[in-house]
Amino acid sequence: MGLVLNLIVQTIVWFGFMGVIIFSAAGTLNYAGGWLYLGEMVAISVVCGAHGARVDPGLLRERLKPPVQKDQPLADKLVLIPFLLLLFGAMGFMAADAARWHWSMMPHSVQWAGCGLLLAAFLFIYWTMRTNSFGGNFGASSRSWSATCNGSRTMRCICRSHWKGIPRRTCLAPPSHCGSRQHS
Repeated sequence: MGLVLNLIVQTIVWFGFMGVIIFSAAGTLNYAGGWLYLGEMVAISVVCGAHGARVDPGLLRERLKPPVQKDQPLADKLVLIPFLLLLFGAMGFMAADAARWHWSMMPHSVQWAGCGLLLAAFLFIYWTMRTNSFGGNFGASSRSWSATCNGSRTMRCICRSHWKGIPRRTCLAPPSHCGSRQHS
């Protein structure tokens, strides 16, 4: 399967799964905040992913791998799996609160500000990955580098695990922190 086609399929599956969580918890499909969130995430995912396929296909290939992998250290799995469960649980809880229980009401201006901050955060992460590609682009040829660096696959994945449109792994440390590494 081609890289861009793989990106599109994974984006649909990932956000379809998130949509099931959000709208099931909300108890309705008539939840504008859920649609806005999913729409913004899908749009950013497709645009940044397509751009990534053009400028750094190796990074996109790595980003499209599952967050939990067979050769991953057990310690990484012990952190990542509860984190993902917490992430999805929080997403469901927020949707249930906003659309079903109405425990916390936010003015529309605050909701739109949150939407803008979400976009700004993703643009910052995208800029970080474009500036510091080595932080997320490690494959089989650089596993030993990854093991010696303080930033493990889990910590990189945690930084952006739920967003499939830009690189999920982010190491903000300068190259001197993790040692020199040749790009593959």
